[in-house]
Amino acid sequence: MLRYYEDLSEQTTADHLGMSVSAVKSATHRAMTTLRSILSNEEVRP
Repeated sequence: MLRYYEDLSEQTTADHLGMSVSAVKSATHRAMTTLRSILSNEEVRP
């Protein structure tokens, strides 16, 4: 998620983390899926 916050490309993120671009894509997809699930299950409180 830091990739989006810092506005980094997939390649730059991969270089910083020592991962392949495909690994960054997979990790980003998993993180977004998890975040969506968490946020959709939160109760809205006034």
